[in-house]
Amino acid sequence: MEMERLLRPGEAAEFLQVNRSTIWRFQKDGLLTFIRIGNSVRFRRSDLEDFVAAGERKDAAHTVVSGRTGRPRKQAK
Repeated sequence: MEMERLLRPGEAAEFLQVNRSTIWRFQKDGLLTFIRIGNSVRFRRSDLEDFVAAGERKDAAHTVVSGRTGRPRKQAK
């Protein structure tokens, strides 16, 4: 069985079309599954695809996030 190629944080950021700091924040917040090899962190492409698919299934009101904090925006009254 062939092992899936692991992505570096920069490659994961490129795949998700986000900044590298977003990858680190998602990892720290437990949103992304990662693999630690020594001092290095790697991501499976399939885990990133699952992360995107999970976001697609959520209600649109819950997926709107503000730029820096990543917290949901307040809805206009």
